[in-house]
Amino acid sequence: MGATPTGTLAVAIRDDALSALTPIEGDAIGLRVDANGALWTIPSGTVTVDNGGTFAVQVDGDALTALQLIDDIIYTDDTSTHSTGTTKVAGIGAVATPTDGSVGANDIGMLAMSTDRRLHVDAAITAQDIDINIQDGGNSITVDNAGTFAVQEANSGDIQTALELIDDAIFTDDTSTHSTGTTKIMGIGAVATPTDTNVGSNDIGMPAMSTDRRLHVDADIVAQSAGDITIADGGNSITIDGTLTGITNDVSIDDGGNSITVDNGGTFVVQVDGDALTALQLIDDVVFVDDTATHTAATTKVMGIGAVATPTDGSVNANDIGMPAMSTDRRLHVDAQIVGQDADFTIADGGNSLTVDNGGTFAVQAAQSGTWNVATVTTLTTITNDVSIDDGGNSITVDATQLDVDDLAPTADGVAAALDTSQMMNGLTALTPKYAVIDDASSGDNTIVAAVVGKKIRVLALFMVSGGDVLARFEDGAGGTALTGQMDLTTNSGFVLPFNPVGWFETTANTLLNLELDGAVSQDGSLVYVEV
Repeated sequence: MGATPTGTLAVAIRDDALSALTPIEGDAIGLRVDANGALWTIPSGTVTVDNGGTFAVQVDGDALTALQLIDDIIYTDDTSTHSTGTTKVAGIGAVATPTDGSVGANDIGMLAMSTDRRLHVDAAITAQDIDINIQDGGNSITVDNAGTFAVQEANSGDIQTALELIDDAIFTDDTSTHSTGTTKIMGIGAVATPTDTNVGSNDIGMPAMSTDRRLHVDADIVAQSAGDITIADGGNSITIDGTLTGITNDVSIDDGGNSITVDNGGTFVVQVDGDALTALQLIDDVVFVDDTATHTAATTKVMGIGAVATPTDGSVNANDIGMPAMSTDRRLHVDAQIVGQDADFTIADGGNSLTVDNGGTFAVQAAQSGTWNVATVTTLTTITNDVSIDDGGNSITVDATQLDVDDLAPTADGVAAALDTSQMMNGLTALTPKYAVIDDASSGDNTIVAAVVGKKIRVLALFMVSGGDVLARFEDGAGGTALTGQMDLTTNSGFVLPFNPVGWFETTANTLLNLELDGAVSQDGSLVYVEV
C-alpha cells in the first residue's frame, strides 16, 4: 500500500469463483475480489470492438519471416508478371484418385492426381503456336476431333493419290452426270441372305443378295422407253403385281419352264382361236339387260336350266342366288302367286290333292241346278277361319255331342261361351275369381284386399253386417277416392251386393281396396273379386 498511505481503506470480500448472491434489488453488498486482490467487474450490456485504430501484434522473428515468405507468393489475378530468379512460387499438393471426382463451377478445390503422383490434366489448347510433345508413358491417348491435326506419313504421296481416287467415285445426288471412259465408279458389296431384312425410310443400308451372289431386286420400272426387258426366273416362279406404266416396247418374260402368276391389274390382250371365240359369242347371246330386252320368236336364244332334285337345304336367304328345286321325276317345284292374271289358269293335280287357302275369290262351276242336298255333317272339328252358312230359311242342327265348344279357342272375330264357375272372361282373357273376408273394426282406414302389381281389383259380389251405428264406404286406396257413398249402418244391419259379372266397382291399377269407418265399430262379411 506504499510507505505513506492516505485516504480511506476499502474493505472487499475475497470470492475466487464469483459465486451468486441472494440479496434482492436495493440491498447493500460488499465489493468482491479474486485471489490476487483484483476487483471483480462485469460489463453492463454488449461490448463491441471494431477494426478502427491500430493493434500491435507481437510476433517473434521467425514467425514474421514465415509470414513474409507466404506473402511473397500471393499475386493479384491478371496484373502480376513473372521474373526469372526472383518470383517466388509454392509447392502444390493434389488428391490421389479422388472419390469425389467433380466440383461446382467457380468452387475452389484440390487438384486430382494418380497414385503414382501424375497430375490429372484436361488439355484445352487454344491459339497454340508452338509444338506440344505429349508422352503417353506406354499407355493410350484419346484425342477428340476438335481443332486441326497435321499428320506426318512417310508415304504421303501414295496416301494422297489413294484419297483422290476414292474422292473421284463420290458424286452429288441428282446433279452429277456420267461420262463414258472418264467417270469412276466403286465396286459394291451386299449382305448374303440377311436376317435383318428391313431398313427404315431414308436410312442407308447394305443391299441383300443370295448366297450364290445374286442381288435381290424389287423391280419398279417406270417410263422405260428403250429396249426389251428380259427377266429370268432362275427356275422359279415370278409374280407380277400392280400396273406397268410408260413401257412402249414389248416386255419378254421367260419362265424357264415354270409357271408365272399374274394378278388382274391392268389390261391384258387375250388371243383366242376361232372355236373359242364362237363359243363365247353363243354364250353372250343369252345375256340380256333386265327390263329392256324383248323376245323374238326363232331368233332369241335361251339357255337350258337345271334344278336340284328334292334338296335337303330347302331355303335361301332374301336376295341370295340359288338353284330352284324339282322332284325326282323332274317336276319343278312352283309356289304359284298369281297377281293380275287375266286368263284362265289350269292346275292339274296329277291324281293327287291340291290345297287352296281362302285368299282371293274363287268361281265355282256346278252342273247341277235347283236344290243342293248336303250330306249330314257328323263331326265338326276346330275351325281356323270364318265359316258362313246360309240355311235358306230353314234351321241348322248341330249335334252337341259332336261339337266341343271348350275346344274352340276364342278369337277376336268370335264369341266364346262357357258355363264355368272357375273363371270369368274379360274379353278374350280368362280371369279366376278370388275371395276376401271382411272382419275389421278400426276407425278410419281398413285394408280389405291388398294392392296387386299391374292389376285393378274389381268387386263382383259382396255382403257386410255392422255391429253398431257407423258410417261406412269403400275407397280406392287408404284415404283415397270414394268408390261408394257413405252408408249409414245401424246395429246388426247390413247389405248384400249380388253377383254382377261387370262388377259393382273397381280400384285403379296397383291400388288396394279400402273400407273407411267413422268409428271403431266391428264390420263382418266377405266379397268375390277378380284381378283385371
